[in-house]
Amino acid sequence: RSKGTICSTCHTESDDAGFIAAGRMRAGIERLKTSLAANTDLIARARNVGMEVSDQELALAEVRTKLTQARTEIHTFDPVAVDQVVDEGMKALTAIGQAGDQALADLQYRRRGLFISLIAILLVVVGLGRKIHELNLRHHE
Repeated sequence: RSKGTICSTCHTESDDAGFIAAGRMRAGIERLKTSLAANTDLIARARNVGMEVSDQELALAEVRTKLTQARTEIHTFDPVAVDQVVDEGMKALTAIGQAGDQALADLQYRRRGLFISLIAILLVVVGLGRKIHELNLRHHE
């Protein structure tokens, strides 16, 4: 598909089996690479706001290994072997993405809880201040 690639020196016709296989392998690897980048950004955002994502960071490292493995599998010239590695990586990324989304949802839940708690504390402080003021007025009468 891309000009200047080693495969395109021999496989240039869109009906050539090698051309089709190379395109399929490249598409799978690009899909894995793109999804890995998006999930890496998601987990970094969650980590940067203080959420615990060390398990997901470890899983991302494993997916990076899958990406390297998929690139290595190209040399087998077997699209099925590449697809298998890509699918394993994509499955892991689905779980990582869900965990990252959940971490950010938990953050929002915590922020709402903190806001509600602060309002409740403020109301108690105002009530206590009024009661103290009322008691001071009674005491001075």
